[in-house]
Amino acid sequence: MYQDANNESLQLEFKELKEIDIDSISSVQRPVFEDLRNGTAGILRI
Repeated sequence: MYQDANNESLQLEFKELKEIDIDSISSVQRPVFEDLRNGTAGILRI
């Protein structure tokens, strides 16, 4: 299994957006999840 320097790539999980604990997501990735929850998809491809 690949292990990066920050130990952020150890596991891949698929969850419903409502099941994701936003506080456990890195500050760099958090805005993407917040936008998804708020229905803002302008930065993503659909």
